[in-house]
Amino acid sequence: MYLASGLLTSRTILAHCIHLQPRDLANLSASRAGVAHNPNSNTCLRDGDCRVRDLLDRGIKVGLGTDCSAGYMPSIHDAMRSASNVSRNLAVREGEGRYVLGFREVVWLGTMGGAEVVGMEDSIGNFEKGKRMGRVMARRW
Repeated sequence: MYLASGLLTSRTILAHCIHLQPRDLANLSASRAGVAHNPNSNTCLRDGDCRVRDLLDRGIKVGLGTDCSAGYMPSIHDAMRSASNVSRNLAVREGEGRYVLGFREVVWLGTMGGAEVVGMEDSIGNFEKGKRMGRVMARRW
C-alpha cells in the first residue's frame, strides 16, 4: 500500500514492523526506508517481535524507538536493554541464534541506527568531531 501510494521512500520511517513478509523486506530495502524498533511497546502489547536481524541482513536502516504509549519507559537505555532481551527470546523461540543482537549492535541501534533512520547521521549519533554532541563535549573539555 505504501509503495503503491508513493509513500515508501528513503524518508519514510515505519514503526514496529513485526509482521513483515519477504516482499515487504524487499520493498523496504529497495526504497531505503527506515524502521523504528520499539521492543518495549511490542513486548507489552504482545503483538509480535521485530526480526531486527532480518532487517539488518537486508541493509534496512533500523533505530530504536521509545514508544511508551503501550510500554512503560521513555528511555533509550531501556529500549536498548529491551531490544537485547527481545532478540534473545526470539532466538530461543525460533531456535536460531542468529537473531541475538550483540552489545555493540544494540548500542549502535540506539545511537547511529536512530541517526540514520531520521537522516541525520552526519550531525548526530556519536561523539565524532563536528557532530552536535562532539561540539558540546569539545567546549566542556
